[in-house]
Amino acid sequence: FGIIKFMLSIKVTNRSRELMGCKILIGLLFLTLFTYNSIPYKSDVDLVLYYWTIFLLVSSLYVFFRCKKKSNYFDFDTIFLALCSIMGFLATNFYNESYFHLLFWGIPFDEQFINTGNLIFLLGMQTFMLGSLSFSREYKKECQGRIVDPFYGCIFFLLMLLFFILSGGITYYKSMYLGEEVGSGGVYSYMLLLCIIVVNVNTSIMFYNRRIDPDYKMSKLFYISVIIFALLLLYIGRRSFFIFLILPFVALYTRSYKGISVKKFVLFAILGIILFWVVQNTRTGKEIETSNLNPVFLVTDLTIPSRATYSAMEYVEQNGYTYGKSMSSGLIGIIPFLSSFFDATKTYSASVLTKFTFDSLKRDDTFGLGTTIIADIFLSWGVVGIIFFMFLLGRITAYITCKTKTENLYYLTFYSIMVSQCAFMIRDSLFASLRLYIWAAVFVWCIKHVTFKIGRK
Repeated sequence: FGIIKFMLSIKVTNRSRELMGCKILIGLLFLTLFTYNSIPYKSDVDLVLYYWTIFLLVSSLYVFFRCKKKSNYFDFDTIFLALCSIMGFLATNFYNESYFHLLFWGIPFDEQFINTGNLIFLLGMQTFMLGSLSFSREYKKECQGRIVDPFYGCIFFLLMLLFFILSGGITYYKSMYLGEEVGSGGVYSYMLLLCIIVVNVNTSIMFYNRRIDPDYKMSKLFYISVIIFALLLLYIGRRSFFIFLILPFVALYTRSYKGISVKKFVLFAILGIILFWVVQNTRTGKEIETSNLNPVFLVTDLTIPSRATYSAMEYVEQNGYTYGKSMSSGLIGIIPFLSSFFDATKTYSASVLTKFTFDSLKRDDTFGLGTTIIADIFLSWGVVGIIFFMFLLGRITAYITCKTKTENLYYLTFYSIMVSQCAFMIRDSLFASLRLYIWAAVFVWCIKHVTFKIGRK
């Protein structure tokens, strides 16, 4: 740490500092690869090796954030890496505790994959950070200079909100979490996805207009409607969609006007974890038992899916790689309703790993066990895929973040979606969010076309 601190404290330009950080990260990456290739693929859990993995993780994070020199920590990188750190490594710290298996719903898995599983998770994080640091370009502000009218987007959102409530969407999800018999909710899911896209696009439009004209007034009616809808979704237990609706405004506000420090970010994260744990335990109608509550159980939302990484390694050992088949559902989902036509949900990595687990346990359970972005990639392409795709992801997110400085509405919208998805991206397929970006780009084009070609009188 002393050597790293000395190297990064040398007075150099920001770009030189980032290049130096890349070199240090490459060195740490090779240490991780060397460790991965030096130990057996399957072995008993070694806590000394675990602490070495944590040391490499902390060193990599230190280098990354020292080089980035962030003024706002409420962004994609920070949230994504913080959640990765909890999901990928926290549970192993309690391996010798009696409640260790409760962190995975008590569902067994081959624990001999924990050592190598933690290392491939670290490889994914390191290559993401390396990809992010490898891209650094200063863009001059290129203001397009034309106000985009969010009126049509506001009307569309209000109509979707009204239709969702009147058609029974709130009742449907409330009944589902209470364990009652409900039919297919595909229509409601698409309605919620459309609402997410409209909120992201309209929020981006308003911040875009505000940059062009500092006196521009944002629509209070729109944001009041969004807050009411988000609270309704939180009430029925749809935590993910609550985040998807609220984070766009927070992300763009903190990036444009007032950044969040490390201390405030940690406080925000702790409050968010507690709130989501309460929602998770109350949406089923059960009372919360806090008398013997261990603080680690507050993050079971992250520890439960983490077993998917070890399960994916076990699946590959027995069945081989899927070579992209288990990642295809996100690509198919770009076209509405096409996934149901091809029954793509069965090839989704979470579905593959859930079926594999219950078949090996000879159980008929129907609830899903989830996945992680690392498990999703490893299931298809192994370690090589993790290095390639996570590096690419880091570089793309850095590119989008930099392009928001050009005042380009498309990239501002992409950034909004990127941050809104980051809290759940780590526990989903790599391409799961791709349709949101494409649909949002189409919606932005439509709004701009109506504003500039037709106009609103």
